[in-house]
Amino acid sequence: TTTTTTTTTTTQKTKFLSLRNGYHGDTFGAMSVCDPTNGMHTMFAGILAQQLFVPSPTGPHPNDAVETLHQMECTLRLHHHELAAVIMEPIVQGAGGMKFYSPKVLKRARELCDEYDVLLIFDEIATGFGRTG
Repeated sequence: TTTTTTTTTTTQKTKFLSLRNGYHGDTFGAMSVCDPTNGMHTMFAGILAQQLFVPSPTGPHPNDAVETLHQMECTLRLHHHELAAVIMEPIVQGAGGMKFYSPKVLKRARELCDEYDVLLIFDEIATGFGRTG
């Protein structure tokens, strides 16, 4: 006789961490990682999955991202067990006002995601084709 055993594994990593002023699309999943306060999808707030957000960098210089990276590290430390990924537009937030930030932010985000075992998604929704990533 043959015995088959099925094991079901569920993950607790069901949330995303995103930057404020970010834009990632217009489907329900994508809208949930767009800025819930300043974005164009606020009318859907009651039905979208609740995600975590950190402030976006305030300018193009590395020092303009100190608070962003600090908040990202704190959020990852506290919530890595429930975060599937960090999602961000690399270098420029298009729909959020064409806000540019230092590529060093991407490097540090990669280091933090590696440290906390969280995936990192660079979503070039507005720029595309690997031009900024």
